[in-house]
Amino acid sequence: VKIDTEQDYAAAAGLVRKLRFMEKLAEEIDAAYDVIDM
Repeated sequence: VKIDTEQDYAAAAGLVRKLRFMEKLAEEIDAAYDVIDM
């Protein structure tokens, strides 16, 4: 993995941003399902 071998912190930061976005999106989807289930 480039991040490990080359210590490419810019690439790591990009991955973290993507993961945070996906996590936030999943939370919003879960919240929407909770509203529907009520």
